[in-house]
Amino acid sequence: MKAHGDVESLNGGTVDGSLEWRKSSHSATAQTCVEIAQASLGVWIRDSKDVTMSPLHASANAWQCFLKDVAVSHQIH
Repeated sequence: MKAHGDVESLNGGTVDGSLEWRKSSHSATAQTCVEIAQASLGVWIRDSKDVTMSPLHASANAWQCFLKDVAVSHQIH
């Protein structure tokens, strides 16, 4: 996503507390996963083990590219 130039960290700021964070149902028992929250201009991504760390923001376009790449990767393997 970084190559697309539209992913940014919060750099010590805060994310609106009204965001609904969720993780994949495939990660229900896993301790090592990320959580996402949809926002008006894309998604926020954070480490579920340490939610105090600054999350990353990805534009809607970058997030769709990421999901497409993951889907293709799973088809190859």
